[in-house]
Amino acid sequence: MFSESAYGGRITREIEASLSVLKAENRRIEAELSAEELELTERRKTMEPAAFRVLAEAFDSKVQSTRSERLQKSEEIYQRFEEGRVEFLSASEPVLEQIMREAGASVILDRGNALLALPSADITDLAIGRVDAVLGEGKPAEDGSAD
Repeated sequence: MFSESAYGGRITREIEASLSVLKAENRRIEAELSAEELELTERRKTMEPAAFRVLAEAFDSKVQSTRSERLQKSEEIYQRFEEGRVEFLSASEPVLEQIMREAGASVILDRGNALLALPSADITDLAIGRVDAVLGEGKPAEDGSAD
């Protein structure tokens, strides 16, 4: 239901945009680090081993720090996706409760959790239509940015 709804579509587009920006940043940073590594390799030819070792360790520390920072940014984006899913489920709950009352149902199951169900029991399209009518795309990211 989430992935097919307007609300879920908006969140997915925002996350994809953020990931696209992150990937572009990662490529740029990787190119900068590669150039720095090549420069360091060239400098090695004219340096004392101890002096080179200091620079190499500093470069390695920089690479590790950068990797950690990029991983954290990626995790933050995926966290925003999960938060969006939770917000969607919370916001759509009243709509789903109304459908349950109308259908005389006592539970709504995810397709993946139903062992066996009649096709007529599938209210996914009905639920998506009503949730879209009530929630639309939901509210965009608060800061207006995708990253």
